[in-house]
Amino acid sequence: MSREEYVSLLNQDDITDLLSDYLRSRINDLCSDIAAKFSVYDLGGRPRKAFIIDTLMKYSCIECITKIFTQQYKHKGDIDAIYKENHRLAVNLLTEHLQHCLSEEGFKISVQDEVEGDYGRVDVLLRPTNSGVFLKYKGIEIIVEIKTGKGLSYDQIFRYLIDRPNATIIVWRVMMRQIVTIDQKRTNQLLPAYLETIIRRGTRLLDGDKVTQCGHNHTNEKPYVIENPEELLNNFASALSETMPKVIDTILQMLKTYEYARYLE
Repeated sequence: MSREEYVSLLNQDDITDLLSDYLRSRINDLCSDIAAKFSVYDLGGRPRKAFIIDTLMKYSCIECITKIFTQQYKHKGDIDAIYKENHRLAVNLLTEHLQHCLSEEGFKISVQDEVEGDYGRVDVLLRPTNSGVFLKYKGIEIIVEIKTGKGLSYDQIFRYLIDRPNATIIVWRVMMRQIVTIDQKRTNQLLPAYLETIIRRGTRLLDGDKVTQCGHNHTNEKPYVIENPEELLNNFASALSETMPKVIDTILQMLKTYEYARYLE
């Protein structure tokens, strides 16, 4: 069934959600096909979906995409260990302080590293992740993406929404002292367009579109060197202590707003 035929069967109110479901299914199939063609699997034999999706969105050139999937270059501009340690510290502190504050508010907490499982009477699932913290409370999901530099990746945000389309994403830009909240209403229009872009580009790749030698080089990235690590650490410490309470308060307000809305139903 084509996209147009599928959409024609839907009621107008359901189009966005169901279309996104349809496109996510297409992307899963696409990632499996690309993984099979270029042998893009992780150590567990699963398609490297995040790598595949990021590559399809990063490059518009089919030759570049082919090079990346064929040779699977390792990123040369490695992240400085200071940023990695800052990130790890931020995740650990946020997890512990959030657990404490939620408990003080009367929530029953379960902190789990890998699987959600059956958490019975527990209200909140709190799980540290590689990029931040994931929180699940009854009918809502909150993802806190922690950024210790100045970066902000739309690809990463949309990848979260492919797996969890109803999640609210909080981007905590520690050094910038910024907290950005991205909810479903803001992404409803962009997510289908993003998914369709991945599908069209991946389909051209699989269909064997004529590839020309583009001459682009993606292996000459130089590592970033921190010139004043002491200043960076001092700024990070002050930014972390200043903004973490605001992140926690943002999450608490979301949970309370949700509970109030349920009470009014």
